[in-house]
Amino acid sequence: MLVLRPDQVKMDWAAEGFVGELSEIMSKVFDGIHNLDQNGVLGDPRPETAAAGEKYFADMIEFLYQWVRDQGK
Repeated sequence: MLVLRPDQVKMDWAAEGFVGELSEIMSKVFDGIHNLDQNGVLGDPRPETAAAGEKYFADMIEFLYQWVRDQGK
């Protein structure tokens, strides 16, 4: 969001959410994210930056591109 819609991000409201193990996430999340953390956040968004988000976004686009391309093989 910091990359796509920075005007919609209120970093002063950011709070740490669930920062436990992936196995715990997978065992609880299907019953509702509130089972992991009351604020509904996975991870801790406070240290994030627009530059990091741009990299994550670019990596996701590349991954999806490769996946779609590979489906046609």
